Amino acid sequence: MGGCRVKVLRPHQERAITMLRQSLGGGFRRPMIQAPTGMGKTVIASHIVAGARAKGNR
Repeated sequence: MGGCRVKVLRPHQERAITMLRQSLGGGFRRPMIQAPTGMGKTVIASHIVAGARAKGNR
């Protein structure tokens, strides 16, 4: 399954991912990203999934 490209993240999307990782590192098991319409939640999720796949995670 190659050929998919993840979009370049905007600064607010990078901050959301950083905050999510900090939550996970702080012991939260099921953190949530809440954002208004158009902020790019799908792009954020795609980036997280691509990173997990690159590490061999499911």
